[in-house]
Amino acid sequence: MYSVINIEKTNIVNLGRSNRKASSETRYYLYDNFKKKKLASDTVYIVDNLGHMRHLKYLFFKNENVGFFYRDNVWAMVMNEKERMNDNDKKTFNEVKPKLLVINERKNLIFGDNDNYYGFGWSHNSGKPGIWSEGPMSTLFFRTDKNYGDLKLEISCQPYITKKNNISELDIYVNNSFNKNVKLTNNNREEKIKILNQSLFMTKITELTLYKLM
Repeated sequence: MYSVINIEKTNIVNLGRSNRKASSETRYYLYDNFKKKKLASDTVYIVDNLGHMRHLKYLFFKNENVGFFYRDNVWAMVMNEKERMNDNDKKTFNEVKPKLLVINERKNLIFGDNDNYYGFGWSHNSGKPGIWSEGPMSTLFFRTDKNYGDLKLEISCQPYITKKNNISELDIYVNNSFNKNVKLTNNNREEKIKILNQSLFMTKITELTLYKLM
């Protein structure tokens, strides 16, 4: 996700080099604002991938005056410009849906897979299966084919533990409601986070947010 501020005339380019710490902090700031539904009116937001686009549609389209524009296979998001969307924007936008999560199937998350379940706050695993959480907040986003009852979602993970940080602690929210606190301590050993919530599969679209505490 990128933002371009106070535009009068510009060329948008990909940077060959940048300050990684500053770039990361900017991403975290953007993600936090998105969750709070705070957008700048003088900024054009360029959407990086389909997972981000799916999540932004969920957050902003129904109740906010936010325009989404599809040009040359790239999505842009602008506050207070919804009326400027053309017919193709609207048609393509309506086709954007969360990825279907099939019940009783194991899914491997791969960062390079454009059709995915992850939203904000993830990074690559050097070309290997799996993704790294990045920053204080990471989100997963999916839909089901119907409303289910009392089911359990299991997430397999391997916490990265150091001498300085000997525990990884998370607060987990389901559709903005607190679900549970999790503490992970086994470095590079697979652990399972089990999420049991009556409302988890009773809505067809689920937003799962992990807040890193330690």
